[in-house]
Amino acid sequence: MLAVGALFWAMGLFTLGAYAYAINRPLKVNPLPVYLTSIAAPPTEVVRDVPVSHVLELPAVVIIGRAPAKVALKPVVEEAIPAARDLSEMRCADWRPLEQGGSNVRECI
Repeated sequence: MLAVGALFWAMGLFTLGAYAYAINRPLKVNPLPVYLTSIAAPPTEVVRDVPVSHVLELPAVVIIGRAPAKVALKPVVEEAIPAARDLSEMRCADWRPLEQGGSNVRECI
């Protein structure tokens, strides 16, 4: 058990050291590649021989469907919650200890 505790402490100290090194190490700035720093010529404009239409024309479409049938909703009937019976009306066994736990239970029917 002591070895497991020592292992966890060692892992925690190692993680703390790695985190401290990552935060306190000097910042290393990488120079930008040449292709990002050089100035290139602007792209040439593309000339198309065929005019492009931005409007898509579709023929007229007629959609025929049936309206859904109307369904009569049933009224909501609230059911009365039965009142709890009194213990004097029930047949109850004696108190007995629970198999798991430190309390007692009494069964009534």
